[in-house]
Amino acid sequence: MSSSPSFTPVHSFLGGLMLASSVHAMLTQLGSVLGISGFFHGAVRSFVDSSSDTSPKVANDPQRISDRTAVSTARLFTAGLLAGGLLLGAQRGLFESSFGVKVFDAVPPSPPLYTALFGILVGLGTKLGSGCTSGHFLCGLSRVSPRSIAATATFFCVAVAAHQLSSSPLTLQAARSTVADPVHLPGAKAIALLQLPALIYTLLVPLLAAPKSGEKPQEVARRHRLGAKVVSFCTGLHFAFGLALTGMLRSSKVLGFLSLSPMRIIGMYGWDPSLAMVALGGILPSAAGYFLSVKPRIDRGGKTEADQPMLHAASPMWRLPKSQIIDAKLIGGAALFGAGWGLSGLCPGPAIVSLGAAFASGQGLQHISIFCASMAAAGQLASLLT
Repeated sequence: MSSSPSFTPVHSFLGGLMLASSVHAMLTQLGSVLGISGFFHGAVRSFVDSSSDTSPKVANDPQRISDRTAVSTARLFTAGLLAGGLLLGAQRGLFESSFGVKVFDAVPPSPPLYTALFGILVGLGTKLGSGCTSGHFLCGLSRVSPRSIAATATFFCVAVAAHQLSSSPLTLQAARSTVADPVHLPGAKAIALLQLPALIYTLLVPLLAAPKSGEKPQEVARRHRLGAKVVSFCTGLHFAFGLALTGMLRSSKVLGFLSLSPMRIIGMYGWDPSLAMVALGGILPSAAGYFLSVKPRIDRGGKTEADQPMLHAASPMWRLPKSQIIDAKLIGGAALFGAGWGLSGLCPGPAIVSLGAAFASGQGLQHISIFCASMAAAGQLASLLT
């Protein structure tokens, strides 16, 4: 077996650990699955639909309180991804020299029409299939969800097939770029700096949420709402940095992993297994956190504050998918997403971060804007059709 000289096991594993940290914080503090496509489509929907309940005056109903926090979470997590991209693009030289992070590919973008098509496939697929590489792959597999196992198997197989069958110049050039564009290992100080958002949501937010004697329920709710906003934004920011470290912002890395052909694995270019290290660093810690910390509390019914999410006054309910049905909509949506992912090398998280980076640097702005706009429009269309 021949691996690509651009194989980055340390970067990808450490980046995977950062993704797992964000997944665990979102789940334990807000009771929510970190599904980026769901957050993205929800954020777009909340801005399009003026009837969304974002009023600060919410009745004392756990469902309504939880729904209102979900809207805020979707917006602020997406904003965190964009902010991470803006920092990566504005400080591109620093991240490349000190962090070993390549923000952009040296690959010419696909024609606008193809880019729009890829975005439509990803948008439709993630909405119909209820998730992408974060919600199904990272979060779903770590919970051993049958739906997520089926969806992940589907979109991964379709992505490999789409990449192999495509004659797009993007795929060939990206494959070569994977070999030609290795990165150096980041130093310990650089890695530590990337964890600053995690320090906020793991250390400061619990202090903010800690109960105070004699405090009125209204004050608890106010602090928890503030904490929920901080967690939503900081997990998005940390996730963006993790994606950059894994290499998933570069289509060449993703397509290098999806090049599972015998010629590529044993040939001169080699296969880039970096994303397998992302799975190792992301899924195993997420699974440990879920089964050791979250699932026992859910099984006890979540009736006491100790068994509810940390910020229970703002998010009193565990918002985990309950359906176990594997139907045509799930498989069809996963297949559409897999096709778009395999042809473009982009899924919602990296696309949103790359949009922020492109705004800051001006590089590749037209390409990624078309992709994200098409993804957003397709997601809203799917909402109207289902």
